[in-house]
Amino acid sequence: METVGLVGLGKMGSGIAENLMKAGFLKAVYKRTIDDEVKQLEKKGVYVANSPQDLASKVDFVFLSIPNDAVEDVVFGSKGLANGLKPKSVLVDTGNCDPRQSMRIHDKLKSRGIFFLDVGVSGGPSRAKKGELAVWVGGEKEAYDRLVKILNAIGRPEYLGPSGNGHKMKMLHNLLEQTQMQGIAEVANLAVSLNLDPKKVFKTIRGGLVQSHLSDLYLDIPESEIKEREPKVEGGDYPRMALEISKENDVPLAD
Repeated sequence: METVGLVGLGKMGSGIAENLMKAGFLKAVYKRTIDDEVKQLEKKGVYVANSPQDLASKVDFVFLSIPNDAVEDVVFGSKGLANGLKPKSVLVDTGNCDPRQSMRIHDKLKSRGIFFLDVGVSGGPSRAKKGELAVWVGGEKEAYDRLVKILNAIGRPEYLGPSGNGHKMKMLHNLLEQTQMQGIAEVANLAVSLNLDPKKVFKTIRGGLVQSHLSDLYLDIPESEIKEREPKVEGGDYPRMALEISKENDVPLAD
């Protein structure tokens, strides 16, 4: 059976690791700090690598679940994955990464005979744990076909075409998500000013044309947390990326 190594065991990476292990694919992990989660995986027979290079040398495929700003160093650093990946092996980036960066990495690795798939995932930690993520893939179809049975272990894979398309899809998804979240926040604030219960408003809205998974999630937030949470909606890097890319392509996008 072909084997997988995973770099990154955060909120999303932990769920991905769990399902890769259940399916029998996970052979090795790498995390900068050795914590209880890593020790538990080691007890279950998963190899704990001492560097990304070490991990890459032990497996057929490597999955990344790390922040965008850490990817280049993990891949091309002095003990990076590129130094351990074998020809024809596949690197899979499931992070919230800039599609332009993904395409650059793809081209660099291609020159070394290594495949790179940029994979946007959506569903949050709860669906990652259940193996029910939406999985959007960009890169060579040949590499996708080799990986699809493994991607099925973490969710519902969909091939979207050339390098960059998986993370472009994730960027567009998150841009729409942040727009909807901002709208939900504004409707909730206006409802309060009109002496209406925001939760009753969103429950009532379900019966109309405007239905939203995000507004349904709002209904599950405890009242104490609603009062304590910062009203500003954070979009991470994707709104910035979307603005930059829209300007590069002369496509107007409100900021």
